Amino acid sequence: MGFEFLQSERPDLWDRFTRREEYENPIRDMHGRFPYWASRERDIFRPTVSEYLYEQGLIEPEYPDGCEFAVWVTHDIDNVYESPYAKVIGGFHALKQGDKKIANPPPKPIKGKGGKWK
Repeated sequence: MGFEFLQSERPDLWDRFTRREEYENPIRDMHGRFPYWASRERDIFRPTVSEYLYEQGLIEPEYPDGCEFAVWVTHDIDNVYESPYAKVIGGFHALKQGDKKIANPPPKPIKGKGGKWK
């Protein structure tokens, strides 16, 4: 079933469903992603499009094995590396807890000229 009818019946929900503002707004973070703080949508935990479709009887959740609910575990990684500040704080915390291996990790390889590892 397509949901194109939202475009004429509920343009506000159609814009959310298609994330229109992400295509129209040129603001991007350092990774080229549309940042949450630039969004007009502030209630990110409320699935407004799904609520509307459910209330109209257009979708019905199906749960496995006749259960009343289901959990879908996902993950999102926003920080792919620690900042130097976070590393220093983490080292101090590790020392305080007596973990010298974490507090003093081995040095990482350094990439030299010509792209070769030293």
